[in-house]
Amino acid sequence: MILCIISIFVVGCTDLNKSNTDNKQLNTSKDVTMYISEKSYLLGDKKITINIKNNTSEELYYGEAYEIEYLKNNIWYEVPFTDDASFTDIGIILGPNKTNTHEISLDNININLKKGKYRIIKQVGDAMLAAEFKLK
Repeated sequence: MILCIISIFVVGCTDLNKSNTDNKQLNTSKDVTMYISEKSYLLGDKKITINIKNNTSEELYYGEAYEIEYLKNNIWYEVPFTDDASFTDIGIILGPNKTNTHEISLDNININLKKGKYRIIKQVGDAMLAAEFKLK
């Protein structure tokens, strides 16, 4: 019983690590952009919809992997995934002048999300992209 209570306390109080993302490297490409369909979601929503737009006449490639970060006191922190979270290592093709839409699951997050500002970070080709959203 005591072990169970300790386990719940540790999982519920997971410390967040400061982001290693170089903010100066985010969204510097005009060739590809990422945006979120809705600027805010309700606390408890399970999915966030992102759109990745190719502004070139060539195909771009990227994978399923992404990161989620939380803004606290003007500092971005990494949001940890559960131990069993994984991404399939596949190449997704983004056609010339096309937009791909994806749903980002919040089910594999290892902390209780709270109200505030978040961002999704994703590598597409050589570009590191970020799109912000709020949980209300």
